[in-house]
Amino acid sequence: MNFLGLEITRANGKMNWQDFRRVLYVGLFVWVVGIRFLGLNIFDDFTRTGGVGLDTLFDALALYALWVFTWHVMWPARPKL
Repeated sequence: MNFLGLEITRANGKMNWQDFRRVLYVGLFVWVVGIRFLGLNIFDDFTRTGGVGLDTLFDALALYALWVFTWHVMWPARPKL
């Protein structure tokens, strides 16, 4: 089964745990660094009186850039135990 470009199951029908772990670890890293540490929250702008601004777009682009950087650079460079 292919979901957003990721193989969830292999051709033999078993779960592809490597891609599953990769998505979870990259998502955890983006959440810790991007949302908790840098404060890139795209949902905080929906509750302010001025409405959604251009900073919402920049927050979303920064989170996406952090995801792509982590997916293509940080994950392949991880120490293999």
